[in-house]
Amino acid sequence: MNNAYKYSGAKNVNVEIFKTNYTLKLVVEDDGVGFNINEDRLKTGGNGLKNMNTRAAELNGNISIHSQIGQGTTVSLTVNLK
Repeated sequence: MNNAYKYSGAKNVNVEIFKTNYTLKLVVEDDGVGFNINEDRLKTGGNGLKNMNTRAAELNGNISIHSQIGQGTTVSLTVNLK
């Protein structure tokens, strides 16, 4: 949510939370500027994406990030509750 607010330039941010059996899923989607997830500065620069992956792992979950320049960004967190 913080990254969508600070960096995306989005007009809309959609947040969805689902729980099915032993799985919790959080999806944050924006219609902002998007970014190239393979860009070198993201791999060596700030800690934002790295911290998100670390926190997901600490929750016994995983995170997926899909973004395309001019198309917005979707971040999905899936956590196993069992």
